[in-house]
Amino acid sequence: MVKNKTEKMFSKSLRESSLWGMKIESNPLAHQQQPGDYILTFDTMKHWTIIVEAKQVTCDENGKGRFAFKRLKNLIPLRTFDRRSFNHRGYLLLTYNENMWANSDIYLIPINAIGDLIAKWPMVSLNREDAQKEFGKYKHSIQSGSIINIEKILLGYIE
Repeated sequence: MVKNKTEKMFSKSLRESSLWGMKIESNPLAHQQQPGDYILTFDTMKHWTIIVEAKQVTCDENGKGRFAFKRLKNLIPLRTFDRRSFNHRGYLLLTYNENMWANSDIYLIPINAIGDLIAKWPMVSLNREDAQKEFGKYKHSIQSGSIINIEKILLGYIE
């Protein structure tokens, strides 16, 4: 069950791709933290396993919004997964949502990049303008049908 527009967009994009993936559901009675929202696997020359954590920032009428770092509670499990093997990767799907995807900013950021930024950042949150400066190379646009091209993005990061 998706909990916001970002997860709905990512689920739809995943269904449209040829990658295998699924939403990770958590059991609140298990008292265990899930490492992310989605798990994906695919093969190039190697077998890749990727975990994606999706976070959405709803922007105000002026297009401003802030991503509070305390919302990324599973940073340590994601970084541990990323470092476990050369074939494991963790990503943060961060969106600054402005009602329509055409006006929104979508970033698929490697988890180590966001972890390094949190360690050196003087504030406790990241506004939209700072995200553009720091993570502009990870920004992606929506295609027709409210999807992003996950395969092209991930293969571009890995190769």
